[in-house]
Amino acid sequence: MRIELSPAVFASPDSLIDILTILREVYEGRHDWQVSPESAQAGISYLRRHAKEFADLFAEFSHKSLVEAAWRGPRAGSVVEVEPDRLREYARDLCRPAQLVVEDEESDGNFLRAVFVAFSASRLLLALEKDWLEIRHGGGGSLAKVAADAATKFTTTVRVAALLDSDRLIPGQRTGSHVKADHLQGLGVRVHVLTLREAENYAPTRILAIVGQRAETYRRIGHLKKLSPEQRGHYDMKSGFRSAGGKGSVPAAQEVLYRDVGEATVRGLGEGFGKGILKAMREHAGSLTVEDFDKIGPGVADELEMLMKVILEVI
Repeated sequence: MRIELSPAVFASPDSLIDILTILREVYEGRHDWQVSPESAQAGISYLRRHAKEFADLFAEFSHKSLVEAAWRGPRAGSVVEVEPDRLREYARDLCRPAQLVVEDEESDGNFLRAVFVAFSASRLLLALEKDWLEIRHGGGGSLAKVAADAATKFTTTVRVAALLDSDRLIPGQRTGSHVKADHLQGLGVRVHVLTLREAENYAPTRILAIVGQRAETYRRIGHLKKLSPEQRGHYDMKSGFRSAGGKGSVPAAQEVLYRDVGEATVRGLGEGFGKGILKAMREHAGSLTVEDFDKIGPGVADELEMLMKVILEVI
């Protein structure tokens, strides 16, 4: 997160511990610092009086921040403006690990880590390594409650994000996931609902090719390639069409979406790729590129970039 300390923060000697606590998080790279000339000067003077050994470091940080701001110009995104009346609460909130609530910690964790690696999202990978970001198991039915409870642990700045499968059977469908998202956003939680059906629908073909028995998998991929991006994006990658009540049977809600798909292809996709997709995705993340996700369908790579920005907002 980007932090700005108000000049008024540097008024009382009693604020020293909390100021140094926040500055330590900036120094270690957890948070970015946005400083004004007024707050920079106030801070330098304050530390020279109360913690002389930190004054030069603060001056160096301030100069670097001001130079970067001059070159970069105004930055988009929110800034945490730390005021003196709640300084201790801000310090506590900014030191807590950010929370990312998902439906399944293991499978969704595999998905996220694979995306971070493939997109070279070094800051997100560092946040996981340093425990600045915790991925929490929400469960399908209780995710909203877990995320809401996590939000109550923060008093000044809600540093909680949530990721939900859309569970869409057809493009643009509004599901229970969107209802949960609306509720959580009202609590200050950043939420991303996947555009496609589930995380498994974001697995590139080269990952699907290494799941299950090779001969069967290759035949299934041959049928999968006959689907349009929208059809692929809403196909049940794990179970196929069998969950609809019979192998090779398209669910009634999807009949229009798949009406131009041949019977042989529907039968060929009656069985899905199983439950090991996201595990394989993480294990082979180093071989993936952004282009692999682009090939899944229009906007897929852009959506994953947006998802990562949502998560970065709470770190």
